[in-house]
Amino acid sequence: MGDSVRALVERSIGGTGTGITSGLVNSQLAATFLLLLPVKVAFHVFKSSLPMAIRTHDCTRVSTLASVGKVISSQSDSNQEALGFCAIGWTNQNKYSKQCHRLAERAKWWIILRENGVNFDPQQFSGDGASELTGSDEAVGGEKKYAASITMALVASLSQVLSIFEVGRLASSFAETLKLQGDHVIQCYIEFLLSTPTGIRDEGNARSLDVRFDLDQCERTVKALLRRLQPA
Repeated sequence: MGDSVRALVERSIGGTGTGITSGLVNSQLAATFLLLLPVKVAFHVFKSSLPMAIRTHDCTRVSTLASVGKVISSQSDSNQEALGFCAIGWTNQNKYSKQCHRLAERAKWWIILRENGVNFDPQQFSGDGASELTGSDEAVGGEKKYAASITMALVASLSQVLSIFEVGRLASSFAETLKLQGDHVIQCYIEFLLSTPTGIRDEGNARSLDVRFDLDQCERTVKALLRRLQPA
């Protein structure tokens, strides 16, 4: 019976116990079958499905797997009412639940980075993918440094499709999630706005118009951003 359930788990989670991914993730069946297994066995099967998804930059799969993890550990969540459903998952797995929430946050940003054409390596955020679910904090410092290094690229890409206000809001949210210094995003945005525009100005295509061509708007925004910088 146990082997059959494990096989069903591996099939519904789109992977194998050796970490090889195959097929789509059926989140509802995966959560159901994982809860039928002993916790240690379920944890091993679930954890083994993550590294390959991260190495292949399959951010959507990582996001789905993180959601499965949040569900199966939902009874450990201290704020169950906010979940919007009856928590039936594992108990006494608070650390695991927090790690799944953290992984879900990272996956959300990986999807945003990918959709906006920002080159990045998910493994720089979470080591080999297993650190999110083993309690290792060794990669935290490296993660922050790496996230800081791609903030400029994120700001530049967002500025091609969003308003100045929306860019600032989304970039600030990125910094908050990755625990970056608040001034870092402001400094990156100021540096970008003061840099030389690339390409040719195309008045007929407002969506692709580089915001840096609007000198008046850039000046007002830079002055406002400078006022938000913390005094040295």
